[in-house]
Amino acid sequence: LPFSAESLSQQIMGAEISFQSPVWKGISAEAKDLITKLVVVDPAKRLTIDEALQHPWIQNVLALREQSE
Repeated sequence: LPFSAESLSQQIMGAEISFQSPVWKGISAEAKDLITKLVVVDPAKRLTIDEALQHPWIQNVLALREQSE
């Protein structure tokens, strides 16, 4: 799991995330970048919804969806 069970609440509250777990092996760098920018304790530093929607990973997913329709 991306979060250890013992300290899950502490990790969430501190926005501590590690991508070292094998669970993250197949996750793209862009996806990890988005997650890192969304899991920020200080709301002033966290991505807004508009910024998140403009993130390259989201844009790529939307483009792929359009291509498949």
